[in-house]
Amino acid sequence: GSMEVQDEALKQPNLSRVLSHRTLATKSKVDAAREKFKQVTQNLIDEANISLQYFESHYEKFTTSLQASPVEKKKEIGQREEWIEEMNLQMERVQSTLGHLIKGPAHKAKTKIEEKKEKVEKKKSGARKLLTRLLFGWV
Repeated sequence: GSMEVQDEALKQPNLSRVLSHRTLATKSKVDAAREKFKQVTQNLIDEANISLQYFESHYEKFTTSLQASPVEKKKEIGQREEWIEEMNLQMERVQSTLGHLIKGPAHKAKTKIEEKKEKVEKKKSGARKLLTRLLFGWV
C-alpha cells in the first residue's frame, strides 16, 4: 500500500525530496508511466516493422509477376493500384505520428545536443589548425 510506496521513495534520496512536495507523483506512478510509455513506444516500432514487411512482401510478389509475364492482367493492375492506395494511406498516418514525435521534447533535445557537438568540433578544429600553423610555421 502507501507505506511501501513511501519506503521505495526513501530508498531514492534524490526522489524523496521531490515526492514529498508532490504526492501525486509517487514512485509507483512514475514507474507505471515509464513502463506504459516504453511499451507503447515498442508497440509503435513493432507495428512499423510489420507494416514495412507487409508492403515489402507485396512489392516482391508484384515485381516477380511482372517479370514472369509482360501481359498485363486487369486483376493484377487492380491489386497494384489498391496496394499503392493502401500504402499511401498508411504513409500519411506514419507521417502524422512522426510529425508529433518531431515536435516533442526528445527531438528538440537531440537537436540541441547535436548543435552543441558541432560547435565544440568547430572550436577543436580551429584550435588544431592554429596549433599546426604554430608548430610547422604554415601561414
